[in-house]
Amino acid sequence: MARGGINKFHVKQARDGLIAKGQHPSLDAIRSALGDTGSKSTIHRYMKELEQEEGTRLDDHALLSNTLKEMVERLAAQLHSEARDIVAHQDDSHQQQLRTLRDRLASMEASHTKCTAESNQCQADLAHERSQHQLTTAAFHTEQLRAHRLEQEVAGLKNQLATAEKHQASLEEKHQHAREALEHYRLSIKEQRDQDQRRHEQQLQQLQAEIRQFQQSLIVKQNEITETSKDNARLAAELIASRKQLAHSERETKEYQHALTVEKEKSATQEYRLLDAASKIAALTAELHAVHEKSETEVSKSIALQNECQKMEAKLEAQVMLIDALKGQLSEGAFSSEKSYATEKDKIDMLKQRAARASEAIEHGRTVDGDKFLDSLDTGKQG
Repeated sequence: MARGGINKFHVKQARDGLIAKGQHPSLDAIRSALGDTGSKSTIHRYMKELEQEEGTRLDDHALLSNTLKEMVERLAAQLHSEARDIVAHQDDSHQQQLRTLRDRLASMEASHTKCTAESNQCQADLAHERSQHQLTTAAFHTEQLRAHRLEQEVAGLKNQLATAEKHQASLEEKHQHAREALEHYRLSIKEQRDQDQRRHEQQLQQLQAEIRQFQQSLIVKQNEITETSKDNARLAAELIASRKQLAHSERETKEYQHALTVEKEKSATQEYRLLDAASKIAALTAELHAVHEKSETEVSKSIALQNECQKMEAKLEAQVMLIDALKGQLSEGAFSSEKSYATEKDKIDMLKQRAARASEAIEHGRTVDGDKFLDSLDTGKQG
């Protein structure tokens, strides 16, 4: 870092420092030691003043005593002698160094000649390498153009690949949505079919319970009719055995007719219940027809869906076959139930007709064969 200014003391310190290092205290060296501060003229002026001061102190013989003068002379003679020895030694050393330098110069000249030849060869090789380098540079430029073109093609292919992947992802997403919709539709169809099947099973169970109840009622009525038949046979036997008890028999006959009227009313009530059951069967049959129509609608929807998803065709056909089988089973169950009701109704009508004929015979005073009447009742039961 440059100083703000220099003086003689600074110049003296720099000079003494250079001398202590064994260097020549030139103006440039002193200025460099001072940090390149101060002009050379200023440094030269300070150097002259220092030399004059030192010359005044050493050369002023008037200031020295005789003893000091002698000592100075002896020291000067010794210094001259030592200086000559040093100069002679330095001269020998310089001559030896000069010879060494000349040998090195000759060796270096030979090396230079060799290096020149090698340099010429290198120049020729360099020219050849430059020509090869130009060819290589041209080829490299061509390859760069080709690589750039290939990079553009790769970028275009990557863009096409990205577009294709997006399109494929969109197709996969649509396909997934279609599969989910088809699965949802299949589950809804299955759930609807299960609900219909459970509802029909419940209705069939309820219908079977009502049929069992009607059968039990028929058995009770048949037992009552049997008891009535037995009473009719007993009354006929009493009528044949004793004409004397005609008034009593007529009174009992009126009572029996009254009971028979009650039984007719009960039979009418039972017939009304049977008609109600028949109306329920008709309602169930209509519901079954509605189920058939709904199943046909679902089949048509399944066929329309088959055109969109051909892979699910086998499953949908199996579902349609299952629905058709269920419809057949439901139709057979409804038909058998309706037929059973019709048969029971015919039996009741036949028994009512036979009971009416027996009552009419009793009212007209005809004799009724109890055994034949019981046989007819048994035949009706067997039928």
